[in-house]
Amino acid sequence: MGSIAEKEVPLDNKASDSQIEAHDDHYIDPAKQRKLLAKLDLCLIPIIMLVYLCCFLDRSNIGVFIF
Repeated sequence: MGSIAEKEVPLDNKASDSQIEAHDDHYIDPAKQRKLLAKLDLCLIPIIMLVYLCCFLDRSNIGVFIF
């Protein structure tokens, strides 16, 4: 039977602590952030409302169909 041999990674190849550290030096302008969130809201909220309406209509029609 053909089994796949596991490869062992030597301990010397692990990333050092300096490579793992995240640098949080990004600045986000609050005005641009509000503008971006407004654009996202205008794109996502109508889609979410449509999905909610479809779920509501689906549930109400199932209730009517039973009786």
